[in-house]
Amino acid sequence: MFRFKDRYLSRLLFFFSIRSLLRYGSVALMLAVSGCESFTPGSYFNCPSVSFLGGAEKIIQFQEGPSREIKDILIQAEMTNLGGSCRFSSRRVEVMVIFDIIAERGPSNPSSSASLPFFLAVLGAEGEILVKTTFVEDIDFHENRLETWSEEIDQEIFLFDNVTPLNFEILVGFQLTPDQLDQNFTPLEAR
Repeated sequence: MFRFKDRYLSRLLFFFSIRSLLRYGSVALMLAVSGCESFTPGSYFNCPSVSFLGGAEKIIQFQEGPSREIKDILIQAEMTNLGGSCRFSSRRVEVMVIFDIIAERGPSNPSSSASLPFFLAVLGAEGEILVKTTFVEDIDFHENRLETWSEEIDQEIFLFDNVTPLNFEILVGFQLTPDQLDQNFTPLEAR
């Protein structure tokens, strides 16, 4: 009978020690993970500026060959409706960038799919590229010639010294070849 009490007492103590560990350990873990960091919602006046890189908000992909006429277009697309929001702490800023892409399948594209490369870049106070991330969006046109969708990208920027979120700029655009960039500044009829 003494053994039963001893076993019962040891199980009871084990149960309460596990229960206490779970209760207080989870609170300690949450505090450690969060780092006691407090975020403030940003506004137009204190978030990094977000814009399209001039000339890179449009892309036209042509079929192989020297001809650059309308009949040779595989796909053309444009970025529109750019917006963003942010929240920040003393150590970092989290920016959400949102934009729409409108893509049209061209007359020389027999496939119902295409790929569009685009990027998001973070620039520092001196205009230097701090981070550039390239994405590829695979499109299925199904039976349509036109597809529209929204992209939402979260970007985290770490703050240091006396740097504020306003010291950064975020640029978005299609990843263009030099020829595609030239095409964006030349009307299709003049090619």
